[in-house]
Amino acid sequence: MMETKNWKQIIVLVGGILVGIVTGTIITAHHFGKMGGRAFPEFIFCATAGALIASIIKYLVDKCKGINTTTSKLTLAVGLCVIVGLLIGAGIGYHYFFKPQPAVYEGITQNHTPSNWQSTKIEPTKEVPTMMDVHLTPQPGEYFTYRGNKSKILLNDSRLKYCFLELKDICPPDAANVGDLGIVITGTIKNEYDRDYYICMAAHAFNSEGEQIGGSIDRGPVCGVIAPYVKSGQTRDFELHLKYKEDIERIVLSVGCVSEIPPP
Repeated sequence: MMETKNWKQIIVLVGGILVGIVTGTIITAHHFGKMGGRAFPEFIFCATAGALIASIIKYLVDKCKGINTTTSKLTLAVGLCVIVGLLIGAGIGYHYFFKPQPAVYEGITQNHTPSNWQSTKIEPTKEVPTMMDVHLTPQPGEYFTYRGNKSKILLNDSRLKYCFLELKDICPPDAANVGDLGIVITGTIKNEYDRDYYICMAAHAFNSEGEQIGGSIDRGPVCGVIAPYVKSGQTRDFELHLKYKEDIERIVLSVGCVSEIPPP
């Protein structure tokens, strides 16, 4: 009977370690942008932390009361096993999901994180075109086309530049990796309608053959679409992101909806 009880305790402890490993791996994967969404990893982290704190408090309370129960000790042991598992899982996640990919463009190189930039004179292995080589339409001062007709949404100004993509710029999760070289389009639009509207905007990238090879990957109401709210007669800034591809020659900005209600 005692041997069976010992085996049950061992199974519980091993289970605590496995739970910690899985949790640590999931949290690390989410941290490095390999998972979509935030609710699930954060729920796991909070639940695990809560269980650990509860087990430690129970042990300390029992100890203060002079209660020396096996259950209390086992609960603390399981908590410690989960902590060990978390550390192991974090190590596994770091090993498999953190893969720095240095990128070089316009005299700047990045290693590991977007904040770690260094000046360099090393030439990039692949030629990155200057923004003069990428044509953006419509041009500032032109109106967007909406449902086949000229709209009253004016592109006031626009700018193109290279960037390193961050987690907040990417949707769906497999559209790009955190740290990938990207293109960011910023500018302002003006609503010349007589009502306030949500303006759904997206960007589409084409090669020299006219084939679409990419599009905006922003986290909007729908992946790849943003919807700034622009009051009648006023302007509003916008920002769109695309993953860089060496054969991008033309980027087209489009308006997909003009709505008084927020897009779903």
